[in-house]
Amino acid sequence: EQREARARNVAAKAKPKLTVKEGGPPVAIPRHVEDEQEEEQPPTSREAERTPMEPIVLEEHDKKRVTVMLKGEKTPVSWYSDTAVDDVKMAILCACDAIMDGGFSLQEINDDEITEGRIFQYEEFGELRDGGNYILMPSAEREELKNITGDRWRRLKTEVEPLRHIESQKAIERMRRGSNLLKHTKYGFPHLRQFQLSDDLQRLVWYTGAKSKKDSLIQMNRLVRVELGQQTPVFQNYRLPMLEHLSFSLIHADNGREVSLDITCKDEFEFDHWVTGFKALLAMNREAWISKQDLLSHSKRFRKAIENNKQGIVLTALPEEKEKGDVALDDCIEIVAHTPRQLKVKMDKLRERLKAAATNVEGMGIHDTGKTEVWGEGTDLSTELGMGPAYAVVFDDAEDAQDLEMETRRMTELVKGVDQILHDATAKIQTMDSPAPANGNRVQDEEVRRKQNCRQIDQLLWKAEVDLENVEDMYERFTTNNKGTATGVIAAQLAELGLPTMSISEAIEAMTPTTSWEDVKGWFS
Repeated sequence: EQREARARNVAAKAKPKLTVKEGGPPVAIPRHVEDEQEEEQPPTSREAERTPMEPIVLEEHDKKRVTVMLKGEKTPVSWYSDTAVDDVKMAILCACDAIMDGGFSLQEINDDEITEGRIFQYEEFGELRDGGNYILMPSAEREELKNITGDRWRRLKTEVEPLRHIESQKAIERMRRGSNLLKHTKYGFPHLRQFQLSDDLQRLVWYTGAKSKKDSLIQMNRLVRVELGQQTPVFQNYRLPMLEHLSFSLIHADNGREVSLDITCKDEFEFDHWVTGFKALLAMNREAWISKQDLLSHSKRFRKAIENNKQGIVLTALPEEKEKGDVALDDCIEIVAHTPRQLKVKMDKLRERLKAAATNVEGMGIHDTGKTEVWGEGTDLSTELGMGPAYAVVFDDAEDAQDLEMETRRMTELVKGVDQILHDATAKIQTMDSPAPANGNRVQDEEVRRKQNCRQIDQLLWKAEVDLENVEDMYERFTTNNKGTATGVIAAQLAELGLPTMSISEAIEAMTPTTSWEDVKGWFS
């Protein structure tokens, strides 16, 4: 009542008062003027009692606190000293349950923080010493306590938006970067292809010089389901039983029928990421939610963690370490052994191919900024041609332009990666000429060491060759798709001439709509 009266009083003071002057209309007199005119009235007894307003003092309750430790991490748990014992026990139980999966007990650490003391079970949690330190110790999980902690597995069974799972986010991030996957076909042997998810998450593309872009992509909104293993007719044509645990099929709609894209990953970790990503995208396009249990049910590492009673598992936090007995794609590929001399010759050839690939990628002239080093520093191709982005004339669809940026970016990354691989291989070859390191009182057999080094270098060069083939396929598809277009001719072929920058700029100025590519080449002959 006092608060309401004060509020009415404040509102009344803020409102102007209407007065009527003799012979005139009503006039609003500001309240502060009226206050000056009125005599100050003494406060009433009720006003005197509540003025000035006294601060409210909250009663402070004593607290008790213990420190719970698990794997070196300390977590404080506190409660009010007047809390009922049963409530204290339940509060400590729930707090510790959020820290550790499975059953547990608390073992006291004595004041010297070295020796261990009494072990407390749930019924004794009310006896924990204020200020004490306790270690969470694993023990058998008790069914009768689940009505207090709730279903711990709810963390895995609760459905949320697909891309809110950290595993989905990491998987899609890796899919956008792209990786080599083994693609199976109807007619022949499976072969490695570079797969990549588009930046807008709408298309899965793979690169081959033998097919056009429209024949080497899947629209994600046409994905029907993900089938694990090697179940489709395509897989049956050329089965790889030892890699079935790394294989899956994308069943998608194509002209009213279901077709499959059949893939084998190189290892367990790549398999986890790609299947997780496709599951998340499938759910997202259906506007459905998905639980972590369903999202990661394909993962061997996830299932193993569940068997070990680790309900709080985060798959991306697990180390990507190959376990003994696991079979990966590298184990099934026979790489021909070479001598050090043969390796040097092979490396020189790869460097020549790398140089040509780098020149081609640079000559494409397509970057996020629409600029390219081929045209010279500060020269914008779109400005020179009098149009928008350099590739806009080629593509009517913005998706194609985005994909071209993505592909060019990936080609640049692959070129840099191959250069680093060749650098590492060169360093290993140089170490082969150095004396063998001592191993205790024995020296490692020189022939064994040489063979081991050669095998490692062979594997590096094989990876370099695969990535170079990817770049060459991507470039071939680019030039094939853009034949006959002005931008395609300029971006894809001028670099092959190795022309000076000024000559190219002059050529652009001289070009007209009727200028042919043969005319352009003739200017520099």
